[in-house]
Amino acid sequence: MSRVPVPSSRTQTKPAKSPSTPLRARTPVAPPARTRTTSSLSPTPTPTPLRTRTTSTLSPTPTSTPRLRTKSTTKPVPKAKVEDLPPPLPPLSIKEAIALKRAEAKKAQAPGSSGLAVESLEDAVPSTNEPAPDEDVYGRQSVKETIERARSTGHLNLATRNLPCIPSILFSIHLGVTAEPLKSVPTEPPYGSDAPPSKKAAWFEAQDLKTLKIGNNEIIEIQPEISMFGSLKNIDMHKNRLTSIPETLGDLSSLAALDLSHNALTSVPAAIFSLPELTVLNLSHNALTTLPFNAPFADGRSGSAYSTSEFFTPAVNRAITPLPRLVTLEASHNKLRAEAIDSSHIPTSLAKIDLSHNPLGIRNPATQELVRNIGSLHALTELRLGNAEIGDDAFPPDLASNPIFMVLRILDLQDTAVTRDAIVTALKGLQQHVTTEITAGEPPEGTLQVTVGKLIVKEYWEIEAERRQKARTARNTEGSGISWGTTSTKGNGRNTEVVKEPWEVEAEQGLLSEGAKRRARAQAATATAPTPSVPNKITPPKSQEKEAWEIEAEQGLLTEGGKRRARAEAALRAQQKLKVDALSSSRGPSPTNPTFSLSNPQYYDEASKTLTLPPSAPPSKVGHFRTFSCAPTSSSFGAPPSPPSDIALPTPTLPLTAILAQPFAESLRTLTLVNRRMDRCFSLLMEDQPSLPNLEELDLEGCNLSDQVAVTRSDTPSAAAHPSRSTESLLPLVTRLFPSLQALNLSYNTLSSGFLTMEALSSLILCTSQRKGLRRLALRGNKITELDGLKAIAELFKGHRDVPGWKLDELDLRDNEIGKLPPELGLLPLDVFLVDGNVFRVPARRIWEREGTKGLLSWLRGRIE
Repeated sequence: MSRVPVPSSRTQTKPAKSPSTPLRARTPVAPPARTRTTSSLSPTPTPTPLRTRTTSTLSPTPTSTPRLRTKSTTKPVPKAKVEDLPPPLPPLSIKEAIALKRAEAKKAQAPGSSGLAVESLEDAVPSTNEPAPDEDVYGRQSVKETIERARSTGHLNLATRNLPCIPSILFSIHLGVTAEPLKSVPTEPPYGSDAPPSKKAAWFEAQDLKTLKIGNNEIIEIQPEISMFGSLKNIDMHKNRLTSIPETLGDLSSLAALDLSHNALTSVPAAIFSLPELTVLNLSHNALTTLPFNAPFADGRSGSAYSTSEFFTPAVNRAITPLPRLVTLEASHNKLRAEAIDSSHIPTSLAKIDLSHNPLGIRNPATQELVRNIGSLHALTELRLGNAEIGDDAFPPDLASNPIFMVLRILDLQDTAVTRDAIVTALKGLQQHVTTEITAGEPPEGTLQVTVGKLIVKEYWEIEAERRQKARTARNTEGSGISWGTTSTKGNGRNTEVVKEPWEVEAEQGLLSEGAKRRARAQAATATAPTPSVPNKITPPKSQEKEAWEIEAEQGLLTEGGKRRARAEAALRAQQKLKVDALSSSRGPSPTNPTFSLSNPQYYDEASKTLTLPPSAPPSKVGHFRTFSCAPTSSSFGAPPSPPSDIALPTPTLPLTAILAQPFAESLRTLTLVNRRMDRCFSLLMEDQPSLPNLEELDLEGCNLSDQVAVTRSDTPSAAAHPSRSTESLLPLVTRLFPSLQALNLSYNTLSSGFLTMEALSSLILCTSQRKGLRRLALRGNKITELDGLKAIAELFKGHRDVPGWKLDELDLRDNEIGKLPPELGLLPLDVFLVDGNVFRVPARRIWEREGTKGLLSWLRGRIE
């Protein structure tokens, strides 16, 4: 068999048509030829060449099929034609991809959207043809959504929204009624979209509307249908443009607080003065000319209910007296005259009245009658008449002849024609202590604070400094015998007193040196001495006072040795005196005991009724010295040398027996016994009965007292030199001794958790017929680890807003060893609750550092199971 010549590989020949069914050659077949295909699409990349397998049609021969490179005519079937494919999109950055996703989400949530995906950023751009929805500048919900939400809460706040009237949709949504259109507002603005609310309150979640706040708007008129909200308790309409109030507002029998301030009202409906539950009425900053309290009862109506002629109309409760529960009345900045105020029918339950900035009238008999009628109110604590037209004639000298201003604490007459002398004379017969010193805080009980003239607010330390300066000046005047006068200057026909400082007076009189003062005292004594009857009698010369160094020189005390000898002699005389006193006390009690007097101004302050005893400590151990002397030194005693008067002071921590022997015992209000640790016991009388009936504040800080305190009992301070001692619990003993106690300071002692039992705390804190109740309790710096007693008391508030007799406002538990705060403590109605410096870690410190006591108590209430 001859060989078939192999054609050139560069020649292109058409391959034979392959059969439908390929035949398997017995001889090895050469690999398929690679074919090249050309494309007419130049911009697109050339596809990968396809390898085609061809079979021979010749009969099988032992020779192999020649390898040919031919052009393939078979075309692969692509998935899609190149011409049909869209041009590739440019890749998106991460920011563009995020923006695209957000646009898709917003378009899907928009009402009326088809829900199609956003394909490009051009599609995400909102259409300019559609108007953007109105949004509140403060980020609040629309008026309609706010009204819908109020159905489930009962509280509606529409303040600061530029509303021309109360939205009519309020009546349709809450009551299902249509309010009559107002003449002043024929067309109301839109209040929101017409789309249904996202969350509508169910019928079982709906609540009656109790609070309506529509202040700081542009409301001119109120719909009469407001009376249909019979459960309203609080209405706030301040800072509007109201000129009148509908009569139907008086049908809200449950209304407790009504604020109509900063409007243009000239009168109020008479039905308002018959509201039975109203406690706060604010009519300030209006143009009112009259307050007719008795107007609803002028026709002689005496019933407590009122109903209309319609059969199905519910009855409306009315009061039988003018505003029987009104506590606060604010009617300042109006046009009220004294005769236009129905003072003879003023509500008797008022505690605060503000009639400042009103033309009441000077030299007007109605003004004096108004003051007398207001003063007869038994619960009045605050009366403000500042910047009003009122003079001295309203406060006659016989004003206090009848019971008046029984519990008044603040009387504001600043910038009026009332003078200080006239008001002091008029209030001279009151039970309260009248003062014109104005402080920043509330005046204490039993004190009437009167503001006359220009308001000058002083701190407590300023008042105390002035009082001490006056007392010091008075003592210097009495001691020197020189009359410190004041100079007066005349100007504009009026005498003006100029009070000078003591150093100025001394400088004018030449008394800045000790010698000049001695000469002045000598001259004053010579001038006041009687003239001798015998002219020839020689008057003996007056003895001259000597300086301190001259006296020391005469007594030989200029050297340290002389001073040591003098101290030794003084100590020896003191020991001998103690022996004599002990011997006399063993023979029997003396009729008088002049050893000490606690009435000394050094200890007792008459103005504030305060007794302060100096600290005392037990003597410390005497150390060893290489050199010694027989004379005692100051280092031999535990405390620095005190004045000789302190030697005779009683040593017990609470010398109650000695205090009761003083003339001020019945009127004492404050007792300060700080750091008295020499004899940690209470010296009491034999009879176990309440002592110091008016004591309000007791300070036992740093006395190193424990849960049990030693008690000595005797009839008089000198009954026995060493009376027998017993031990009693500290807290029940203090509760039993001082029935009027309101502030107790037991800081920095050694009290433990067993000290705070429920029985002891309840008897101390709660107010009863025998006790006034505790307001402040300080337990700082003790060894308290648990608060089981306070937890038991706090459980009394479960299910109760108030506990009868509870008056505690301040509780200090700092710097103790408390490991856990019981959640029940959050139920206590405290104003100040201090827990710093303890070992517990929950709650965290930031809770009370950021939100204070209220935040801490709220956090504890949230942890109650």
